Amino acid sequence: ETGEHVTMQSLAVDWSGIVPRLRLQALKIEDQKQAPLLTVGEAVARLDWGKALRLQLEPSAVEIRDLHLHASRDEQERIWLLGRRLDSDEPRTEPQALDAANVSLEPLSDLLYALPELSVLNGSLSWHDASRPQAGPFTLSDFTLQLTRNGDKRVLSASARLPAQVGHSIQILGSLQGAVAQEHAPEWSGKLRVSVLNLDILAARPWFDIPQKIKSGTLSHAVVDLGISRNVPDTMVVAYGLEDMRIEDHIDNHEFAIAAKSLTSRLSSSFTSVINEFNRWRLPQNEIPPDHRTYPPVQFESSVKGLYYKDPVAFENPLSIDEADVAGDFRRNTAQEARVNFRRASV
Repeated sequence: ETGEHVTMQSLAVDWSGIVPRLRLQALKIEDQKQAPLLTVGEAVARLDWGKALRLQLEPSAVEIRDLHLHASRDEQERIWLLGRRLDSDEPRTEPQALDAANVSLEPLSDLLYALPELSVLNGSLSWHDASRPQAGPFTLSDFTLQLTRNGDKRVLSASARLPAQVGHSIQILGSLQGAVAQEHAPEWSGKLRVSVLNLDILAARPWFDIPQKIKSGTLSHAVVDLGISRNVPDTMVVAYGLEDMRIEDHIDNHEFAIAAKSLTSRLSSSFTSVINEFNRWRLPQNEIPPDHRTYPPVQFESSVKGLYYKDPVAFENPLSIDEADVAGDFRRNTAQEARVNFRRASV
């Protein structure tokens, strides 16, 4: 018992028409302070005739309209969803390394196989962080979701609008083929894409930890493509574009600034290789987990326009480059020493 207050206007089975329907209207779940946790305008589940006659109300498809879901983090930094805590009391250090070896769809594989066809229209997802009271809620609006089934195949499409002052939208697309083995969880293989459009980096600072060294910039697009094999991410492609970017930083007393009118990059490799390099980028050297294995090389392509680099220690005058383009790959040996090979470079 967690004290949520649940109300609904009606819940009834509609036997008219070819397919019976279970219809729920005006569902509201509130916490003890009457703050909304979930509201649903209407949910309609199409029922299987054979199972319905046996009083087994299992839906073959569900449509939900006007769904509004709220999640939060309280002053003790505990994360809550629908009155249930999602995190634990285990001590954490910030930031933490991502462990590519432990990423898997297996905990969700049974659920994905059992879900009926699902559509969500006119929804919103809201996040409130009590540790950032000045920020207010971060709300994804115009949320839509479509999950279709065709035998053991699942196709997912979801999208939502970012807050107007932050950016445009976020989208998720996926296509997975399931393989069911007796006494084992279903194994899914296929592709998953996550994309973000037109994100104003500084406008997101009230809700996210944006480094102070970033002085301006717009993320025109960011796309992550995952190849999944038997529930495990196998390949990964990261592509992004930055516009009007400026970074000012220093190393000891050595100050420098770098800016670009536009920058586009693309990285592709195994999932583990990309995550390992991401950990190296975001973690201090002494916090990178030791690893003496080798991984597939990371392929890269980058182009920049309007590059400006000011570094009084390295250059007497600021360096300006109208346009540059590079492509190649880099890899690490067992001592984790990097080696870069360039296939193309032009300035």
